[in-house]
Amino acid sequence: MALDAVRSLSGRLVGSAWWFFTLIIISSYTANLAAFLTVERMLTPINSADELAKQSDIHYGTLDAGSTKQFFSVRHQFTAYLRDFSLYSF
Repeated sequence: MALDAVRSLSGRLVGSAWWFFTLIIISSYTANLAAFLTVERMLTPINSADELAKQSDIHYGTLDAGSTKQFFSVRHQFTAYLRDFSLYSF
């Protein structure tokens, strides 16, 4: 018994949607696998703010007009936040 091709428009639309969905899933899987196999593992040589301050390999700072610079420029507020934050650090 031979299988006939789908002749109705709705059947063709469902079949086309299924094959398109399958194509997207297989493409996503392949891209994820390739990215997983080619990306180097990132090492985190810095585990605390003190280690960041003591090293010189990684440059860091704030923007001139940024809110972070404004936050750290007020010394007495910074120490209060730092004291509160140290209570919650693990």
